[in-house]
Amino acid sequence: MPPQNPDWVKALKPSGPQGSELLAQERASSDINVDQLSTFLFTKEVLERNDKILKILQADPVFDKEQNYFRGRTDRLEAALARGKALRRLSVKHNWNEEEHHAANDLISEPTPYGLHATMFLKTLEEQGTPAQHKLFLERARNYEIIGCYAQTELGHGSNVRGLETTATWNHEDKTFTIHSPHLTASKWWIGSLGKAANHAVVVAQLILNGKPYGPHPFVVPIRDMKTHEPLPDIHVGDIGPKFGYNTMDNGFLLFNNVKIPHVNMLNRFSGVDPETGKYIRPSNPALIYGTLTFIRSSIVFQSGSVLARGVTIATRYCAVRRQFQDRDADASETGENQVLNYTMVQHRLLPLLASSYALFFTGRAMINLYNANQKRMAQRRDAGDANRKPGPEELSPGSDHLADLHAISCSLKAFASTTAAEGLEVCRRACGGHGYSAFSGIGSWYADYLPTVTWEGDNYMLTQQVARYLLKSARAVIAGKAPDNGISRIFKEFIRRQDIGAAFDVLDSDQDLVDAFAWRVSFLTFEALKHRDEEKQSWNSLLIDFWRLSTAYAQYQVVKNFHEALQDEATKKSLDPNTLAIMHKLFELFALHNLQSSASEFFTSAATTVRQIQLARTKRTLSLLDEIRPHAVRLVDAWSFPDWQLDSALGRYDGKVYEDLFHRASEVNPVNDIVFDPYPESDVLFRKNGSGPKAKLGWYNVPIYGFRNYGPSGGHSESSDVIGALRYIRKHKDTKDTVISLLARHMGGSIDFFAMGKHPDGFRDIRATVFLSQPEQPKLDDMSYWHASVHPARNDLATHWWNVRDVFDVILARAKEGSGSVERLEDETDICTFSVILMRLCRRDDMAILTGNSPPNIFYATSSFRPQTKSSTPRSSTSSWINCRKMTTDRQPEIILYDLACIKNICFSPVVWKIRLMLNYKGIPYKTIFLEFPDIEPKLKELSGSARYTVPTIHHVPTGKYIMNSPTIAEFLESTYPNPPLPLSSELGREIETRARSAVGPAFRISVTPRENLILSPRAQEYFRAKNESRMGCKLEDLMDPEKEEKTWQAVADKMSELSDLMLTNKDKGPFLLGEKPSYTDFFIAASLQSARTIDEEIFQRCAAYPGFKAIYEACIPWMEKKN
Repeated sequence: MPPQNPDWVKALKPSGPQGSELLAQERASSDINVDQLSTFLFTKEVLERNDKILKILQADPVFDKEQNYFRGRTDRLEAALARGKALRRLSVKHNWNEEEHHAANDLISEPTPYGLHATMFLKTLEEQGTPAQHKLFLERARNYEIIGCYAQTELGHGSNVRGLETTATWNHEDKTFTIHSPHLTASKWWIGSLGKAANHAVVVAQLILNGKPYGPHPFVVPIRDMKTHEPLPDIHVGDIGPKFGYNTMDNGFLLFNNVKIPHVNMLNRFSGVDPETGKYIRPSNPALIYGTLTFIRSSIVFQSGSVLARGVTIATRYCAVRRQFQDRDADASETGENQVLNYTMVQHRLLPLLASSYALFFTGRAMINLYNANQKRMAQRRDAGDANRKPGPEELSPGSDHLADLHAISCSLKAFASTTAAEGLEVCRRACGGHGYSAFSGIGSWYADYLPTVTWEGDNYMLTQQVARYLLKSARAVIAGKAPDNGISRIFKEFIRRQDIGAAFDVLDSDQDLVDAFAWRVSFLTFEALKHRDEEKQSWNSLLIDFWRLSTAYAQYQVVKNFHEALQDEATKKSLDPNTLAIMHKLFELFALHNLQSSASEFFTSAATTVRQIQLARTKRTLSLLDEIRPHAVRLVDAWSFPDWQLDSALGRYDGKVYEDLFHRASEVNPVNDIVFDPYPESDVLFRKNGSGPKAKLGWYNVPIYGFRNYGPSGGHSESSDVIGALRYIRKHKDTKDTVISLLARHMGGSIDFFAMGKHPDGFRDIRATVFLSQPEQPKLDDMSYWHASVHPARNDLATHWWNVRDVFDVILARAKEGSGSVERLEDETDICTFSVILMRLCRRDDMAILTGNSPPNIFYATSSFRPQTKSSTPRSSTSSWINCRKMTTDRQPEIILYDLACIKNICFSPVVWKIRLMLNYKGIPYKTIFLEFPDIEPKLKELSGSARYTVPTIHHVPTGKYIMNSPTIAEFLESTYPNPPLPLSSELGREIETRARSAVGPAFRISVTPRENLILSPRAQEYFRAKNESRMGCKLEDLMDPEKEEKTWQAVADKMSELSDLMLTNKDKGPFLLGEKPSYTDFFIAASLQSARTIDEEIFQRCAAYPGFKAIYEACIPWMEKKN
């Protein structure tokens, strides 16, 4: 855990006016009614719903965001999977509808591996599947019985859907399709939820009938085994690796080797293959098959406003808090620095983006309404239409069934809205200066995750061609007098009527004229492009830049029109007070004029405006608008109602405590601060200390000790000073003082070490392992009174100091007698490390450094003719030992395997396991957790331990190989094996509290916790849990959840809870724990019970935490409630 700030650091405050004061001043300077504006944007019901969902998410530790910015990709992916699962369970528990589920996703603000399942997979099944396919696939997908993705994009093709290479060949003999990837570039690529999560995919493949291609069609293809989740035969699938952003999503690749699927797996609501004749069934209206992509593009437009608003909110608040330089024109008495938001250059960058966020919001809402209306209309007419039409919405007659309008608008707006939002986020980040580059700004990761939006679902530049094609066809229809009466035809007709006399709209004084100027520009660019294409016969490729400008102009016209119409709507006028509505009109004008200036040449070339108007807009009106909007900027971003938890930004905090949050995250949350570097190049050690890394990698020093006094007159007693002196040196030297130490003794060095251990036991308590090498044939060996020819006397002597010595010796000797543990004879040139590895293999240990620093050394003995060769010549008769100093470059390997109860939250919830977990964390014992479901406990532990009783917690002590069950027994073992830091297991006060808690509070806990515990178990564990507890209780679990009876039960124990609480505070003057300054096992008993309650149901936890004693002990134990496990 990173070090906590000392008190003197905690006492420091930012200089000058505090951030909270500055934001309070900003809000006081504006008369914008934030609540009213928020309600207008989202409705009161949605805001209340979001607030309720936020509280639910915040109460669940799986959604804790504290470590988000510090995780690597694998850890982020794991956390995202856990959150995705938890979110699904919450949806079921609270009966959330689709909108509520998406609202929760927005609050989490992080893609999960279920993202594409919940959107494109379900939407495609819904829109393109038949009722029979809905029953077969959609219902199961909605229940998350199958997890899917939408696999269209390939390694070799993205925007060009017609160029996809994956094939689906009809086999008339067995009524199947063969899905095949004929080339490497046919590999499905970038597919969200495919890499690891999905077991089914909607695969878009080229339909082949009798050798003839019929274009891309969707097929449902199983890709992973439903039980093992391993890839099915002839399917190669995996994750594509790290990306610029979006790294909590498992984007994947997928290849097929002639995989057969049944006929029913082709989604054939609109088109298909007749299974009897093998003939192709054309869609009655081909454009309907593009519904999924159109929906996704419409959703992108809808989301773009809030995406941009998030960045603008952070940047605006930060720039209102940040102060730099003095105003050059300020009065001499004003000595303070100026708020960054007061600089017009900052306003010029941020306030148009603020206006854009509102413009895109209203446009997104209009886009979704248009999409829904068209889907309803087209669904009603899906049986009508021209059966001879070719597939592809761009091939339809202009305006037919409004589908061409919808397709063109969605393409143009998707390109413009996502580009505006993505580029705007980068502008916001840079407006935050140097701190904007910090991950804690909350903008960088948000920008990186949003950035692929400009590419997926149609590359923004490629989509502009489809828009241009639609506009050119519409223009031709208007010229031919065959145009339908739709929006684009009307503005084209108006342009033709007035083009000879020009326009010069009053863009500085009339909102409607601003809209008309944007429409005029679209018409002008369209007919210019039509002239180049039809009259001058210019190639399509040569006009692509013109088409991009045309598409952008069409999108900007749509946004300006939608913003204007939203403000003119009677409902808007009734919802907003005059002052707020006036500011909204200024935002509209700023958005329109800012975009007009960005494309000024197109406006005055088309005669929509004059050059003078553009000059006035740039030098006068825009600056005036910035000045008028500036006082309201903070309140305007407040209206978006982003909670701090969602923003996860130090810079964008609502309370303005920017610098405090930045420093807290950097200093107290950052796990890198738990690492101590070894900076010296001559050292192979990288980290002297690391409390947060993955598996251990070791660097080591070998320190030779030469005992030239040998086994002289002292009988080995004086020689022990050689070992003790060397250990003291190692513990003080800069390169070795933080190392993990083990001993490798050879020749009579073992004798000296034995004597030293007996004489100075404390000097060896932090040694991980000791290996003794000896030559039994060595002269004078039998002269040693403590050695003889056997290790048993030494074993007995050492056993008085270290309990596990006897066990280790017996194991080694027993194996040697059986012939399975004898040490292999080594050649002279074999080095010490090789011999150590052989010993570890014989002892069935993974590493010499496997005990905690507070445990006694593990002593291995073996005999061999081995004589190590060293660079220094050592007299054959001398005593020598090696002290092996090992640097842990990352976390220590686990010494304890903790078997815990599994639940669907993937976190610990059992109070008896929590007691042991708290103890492990308190003592700093490295461990890892294996979760077992209720039905698996007995078979798994029986297989491992052979015990007669099976329960959790169970621990496997890796160094000794022991399995220990039952929490009191485990606690005693841990305390005796790892005595530092000590944890009192029992006390008179502790026994009284535990006894009274079990008898007084236990019944209330069982009534409230037990039935709810069942809700966080998997279905198979629920069945086991229900059968066991209902037979014991004699009633259904649901019968216990009677609110009235439950409340009476808690009221009945209220007095006893209060008495217990007072008892817990007996030593409050001495410290926060039961016995005062240090925790005891009873503290962990209390904290474990409350943490279990909190995991299962927050309300139960709050009942207990309402009592001061319970709350005080729980909060004191929080540092040892490790989140990773």
